[in-house]
Amino acid sequence: MWHLSHWNWRTTGDIKDTWDSVTSHADQNDQWASYAGPDLDMLEVGNRGMSTEECRSHFSIYALAKAPLILGCDTRSMDKDTLEVITNKEVISVNQVQGKKVKKTGDLEVRAGPLSGNRIAVILWNRG
Repeated sequence: MWHLSHWNWRTTGDIKDTWDSVTSHADQNDQWASYAGPDLDMLEVGNRGMSTEECRSHFSIYALAKAPLILGCDTRSMDKDTLEVITNKEVISVNQVQGKKVKKTGDLEVRAGPLSGNRIAVILWNRG
């Protein structure tokens, strides 16, 4: 039998390959954090519209939001940086918990979620 915690649902519209779109999706999803399972749309990592640093942040934000980590890039033409981002085992392991925004001061933001062993996954995010 399926329980609500096993379902995913779209919480945002379609994503674009821009940092503004990634941050907008993360903000829209934050209100659903207590329900663990929202789907923020596919990842834009590797589509070359964002810098490597923005792609790392994008992947980490989606992992912490417990969104399905579905690639939206052509895997046949991935570069080394993209492969490094999407195979980061520590970030992928965070995908098993639901995180949310816990503090925001100006352009600085902290998002966090629980891990096993009383540990916490934390993303320090400079939105500027």
